Amino acid sequence: MQRWGTIALFIGISLAVVGCPKGRTNFNQGRKAQNLQDYDAAFEYYQKALKTDPENAEYRIKFDQARFGAGEAHTKKGLKLREQGDLENAASEFRKAAIMDPSSVAAEQELRKTVEMIDDRERAANAASEPPPESDEADLASTPPQLKPLSRAPINLKMSNDAKVVFDTIGKLAGLAVIYDPDFPARRISVELNDVTLEQALDIVCIESKAFSTPISENIILAHVIGQFVADFNNKLDLAKKWKQS
Repeated sequence: MQRWGTIALFIGISLAVVGCPKGRTNFNQGRKAQNLQDYDAAFEYYQKALKTDPENAEYRIKFDQARFGAGEAHTKKGLKLREQGDLENAASEFRKAAIMDPSSVAAEQELRKTVEMIDDRERAANAASEPPPESDEADLASTPPQLKPLSRAPINLKMSNDAKVVFDTIGKLAGLAVIYDPDFPARRISVELNDVTLEQALDIVCIESKAFSTPISENIILAHVIGQFVADFNNKLDLAKKWKQS
């Protein structure tokens, strides 16, 4: 009876040893790769071994070691590539590091930084490829036009009429032309201006008409509603050119 018990124990031990031969083979290959500091290969072998025996503590420890090593190696390689100006391949290395070692904060930070650098470089390249503005456009874009009315006399006006009529009247008093946003609505307003400056008069009329006035040249004012027309800078430039040529 004791003889049969010994045989059964021997068979059980043999089955346990031989039970996962593939896992042990992968584990041994992983150790060889790790000794050669080939952490990518070690990572793959240990991962395969761990899949055959997820509860094996030895497999788990070696897999984690390879995972950390691979993440660190790819991060260092990415930093070196980025220093050389190879941002795309650097980002690829940081991405590999983050995938292999999700716990690596450094890999994630460097990946985000490199992607931002790529975006900045593309924006700079696009800006450089745009044609330079014409001299008139450059002047308008660099400094906003300053009104130079023919008259700076204080404005006295009492009127109840459509907002356009009021704007036009003030323009005539100051020697300015007033043009309108196509969407400028008809709205009757009442104003009483007593010895006010041109700018004060325009502010009061704008408040009453719920509109805005914007100088587009030295003697032209654009009356517009909120967020419309003036937001399109190119249209403003076209209007300025049109009035200059007339």
